[in-house]
Amino acid sequence: MFFVIGGANIDIYCKSNRELIMKDSNPCKMTFTHGGVARNIAENLRFAGEDVSFMTAFGDDYFADALINELMKRDIDLSFAVRCKGFATSTYMAVLNVDDLFLGMNDMSVISQLTKENIDFLAKYVKDEDYLIFDTNLDRELIEYILDTVKGTKICDAISANKVVKLKGLTGKLDTLKLNLLEAEALSGKPLFIETETIDYIKQLLREGTGEVLITGKNFLFVGNEEGVHKYIHNAYREAPVNVTGAGDSLIAYYAHAKARGLGTDEAAKLGIVASILTVDTDMPVREMTVNFVREEAEKISIEKENY
Repeated sequence: MFFVIGGANIDIYCKSNRELIMKDSNPCKMTFTHGGVARNIAENLRFAGEDVSFMTAFGDDYFADALINELMKRDIDLSFAVRCKGFATSTYMAVLNVDDLFLGMNDMSVISQLTKENIDFLAKYVKDEDYLIFDTNLDRELIEYILDTVKGTKICDAISANKVVKLKGLTGKLDTLKLNLLEAEALSGKPLFIETETIDYIKQLLREGTGEVLITGKNFLFVGNEEGVHKYIHNAYREAPVNVTGAGDSLIAYYAHAKARGLGTDEAAKLGIVASILTVDTDMPVREMTVNFVREEAEKISIEKENY
């Protein structure tokens, strides 16, 4: 069983038709979708065939109704979610510079309405064999309380360089931590310009007690755990991906699914990488795809492995 805690948003994507010109009006294609890192992870896990319970804080507006209805259609359990009167639904806006994220803006104040009492209620149902995934939209105090209170394998998706600093002093309590390079730099407090610096930081986190560290890049994934540090490299992204926003969410979801099913690091890494590659080829942050489909597509993609 997977329990997921974090944000559920209305996402607004503005994809520029050309290289952005600052302080000017830029033509774009605008789309509205349901998103939020934790929500995306929950939906990806459901498509992967997992039973999922999702804890979040919804506003009391029309957008909350839309989010709830879609999640219920996916058979995602919302028993632990709360609805907050007087709050707007979380909203995220991404400005995409042709093929990459240029700027993200968000209003996620409603998520602060999740309390320790909500976590206490959840904790009664989480068993040692369950998996708990949360994002750093949560307040630092609540993150620490989750780590100290709830059972299960604990996985954190760092989300952003701005929010990852909430994890300082807490990473040793995590079973798995997923970062991108910008988030890793923000958490470490130093630049990671060269590969050896990234590897050294992964090893530092492992020494400090983090069970497993994932650091993502455009064409690679570092995984550090008790087996050592590995780098998985691919060149499968198209020159102009449709939407990169949900790539990391699908990667950690399918990676965690593989680990929960007892698969090794190599197979989990490949499943996560291929899921992210397939996701960026759609204009939605989550792509509906079975594990069998991801595995079939993986046969077409070459991924090299380097050990450190």
